[in-house]
Amino acid sequence: MINNTTRLLSLLAFFLVINVFSQDINVKNQHQLEVKKEVPFKIIQQEGIQNTSEIITFSAPPPASNPIPENGATNVPVVEVETATGMASAVILSWQGSDEADDYEINLGATPTNLNYLGDFQGTLLTLTGIAEETTYYWQIIPKNASGSATNNPVWSFTTANMDVDAAPLAAIDPTPENGAVNVTLTPTENAAGDPTQELNFSWNMPSDSEIAAEYTFKLGFDDDVDLFETTTFLSNITITGIPYGEEIFWEVIPVNSQGSATGTSVWSFTTEDLANEGAPLAAINPTPENEAVDVILIEEIDEDDNVVLSLDFSWELPEDSEPAAEYELKIGLDNQVDDFSTTLTGTSLNLTGIQKGITYFWQVIPSNSSGEAVNNEVWSFTTEEVPTDAIPLAAINPTPEDGAENVTIDVSETPDGDVSQNVVFAWEFPEESEFIAFVDFELSESPDFSEAFEITLIGDATELNLSGMDYETTYYWRVTPTNSTGDAEEVSVWSFTTEESLSNESFEKSNFVHFVNHNYLHIQAHENINDISIYTINGQLLYQLGNSNSTAIKIDLNTYPNGVYLSKININGVTKSFKFVK
Repeated sequence: MINNTTRLLSLLAFFLVINVFSQDINVKNQHQLEVKKEVPFKIIQQEGIQNTSEIITFSAPPPASNPIPENGATNVPVVEVETATGMASAVILSWQGSDEADDYEINLGATPTNLNYLGDFQGTLLTLTGIAEETTYYWQIIPKNASGSATNNPVWSFTTANMDVDAAPLAAIDPTPENGAVNVTLTPTENAAGDPTQELNFSWNMPSDSEIAAEYTFKLGFDDDVDLFETTTFLSNITITGIPYGEEIFWEVIPVNSQGSATGTSVWSFTTEDLANEGAPLAAINPTPENEAVDVILIEEIDEDDNVVLSLDFSWELPEDSEPAAEYELKIGLDNQVDDFSTTLTGTSLNLTGIQKGITYFWQVIPSNSSGEAVNNEVWSFTTEEVPTDAIPLAAINPTPEDGAENVTIDVSETPDGDVSQNVVFAWEFPEESEFIAFVDFELSESPDFSEAFEITLIGDATELNLSGMDYETTYYWRVTPTNSTGDAEEVSVWSFTTEESLSNESFEKSNFVHFVNHNYLHIQAHENINDISIYTINGQLLYQLGNSNSTAIKIDLNTYPNGVYLSKININGVTKSFKFVK
């Protein structure tokens, strides 16, 4: 057992899963939205161009599950939260995500077939404001990663409560952990400082005949005074970190509404498991596929769209004298840095889709428990089966941008650091009769002889790449070279294009172009005709486009747009200027 001083230090480490608030049924802090992560690969000379496409493709994440409120829930509380503009009515949403998801697309609407995109969000607990009482809402969560978006994502619904109450709520019931429970399992995690600790989820229910609770006072301690830690939550569950091993914990929940607090509440208790691990686990052994294995056969399956899906089973073991592992981090990549993909799981096997034929992969398993991570974790490798080929692949065709194209549009987006990114999407096709393609080498240069070129290698028969850092008024030369075990394609074409003009400072000043936001309207004024204008979210989603306005003054209604930073691109007499504005 630990002494009182250690107890206090442990409980000071408690912290809540933080709610991210929103405004007008939208995610607040738009600057937190992120574009796809960058994974550079074989860059000869970057020349200011950054790759924003994923190079190694594994699998999209699975759909989200276990929504709170539960699907079809009624009488869902509407709570009052404080926002930057004052108090607002809100509801709390949460769901079970996946370690494979980088972020989650949030959609909400009044009908299941007309959902509005709210943004991409990195957590799994979200507070939405602008919620009305006695109203049914439909919502959908779409997990995403660099390999794509989850499919078959369910649409859930809930109906909010009437918060007019005549009396205080009754005391909560059905505690989890159960009152008197022993050997309660804790989940290893990290605290805010990144140090290892452990967490536990608490939950409870309300009697069916109780008035609705708007919030709950949660109290925790080492005796029935439960006076060591206290907080308020809007949900009927809460996750606390810093829970110690081998201790009796006391806790109490006090439901509250506009008429007062519940009376006669119980103080529940439970005892946590003893610390079983006396040290970190040993490094994993006996990998499957075996280290340096060649011609590893992949699993081939046909999905619902009649596409061939390739996957591979991975497994490993712990030495018999190892301490148990609570979880394993599996990392995989195209070199021994194994930094292209990672996931965390509790078992010792995993089926991973997206593995390609004819490629050498490197992978590593890192066991961990509450005492820490294993050390000296070996990086293993294997090479997948070759696709039998009798000839080299055929050269790519049908380039986008088209060969010789002029005035190619540069799409404007914003990076996670708040910088404006200037992007061009490259695409091409391969003839249907082409042999198997293991890699595609992409090259881009401002010189037709490809001196000082940007080069990147894509896995498989990739046919698209999105590059940022593109310059206005610049001619680029590019080519793609498919290859397989027999060799490189021959007679590879060199294509070129020229990007659109940018509004120079001199021209910009001449046009006397101004813009400002007033009363939720974007006003744009110029001395010359405004040909067209586009508005984007900070992650590049097109929200508004107006062409051929032939006017010197434009007024755009922003009332339906959530508060945040936006990007706009304007064309005045054939020259283009990008700018930001804040609603």
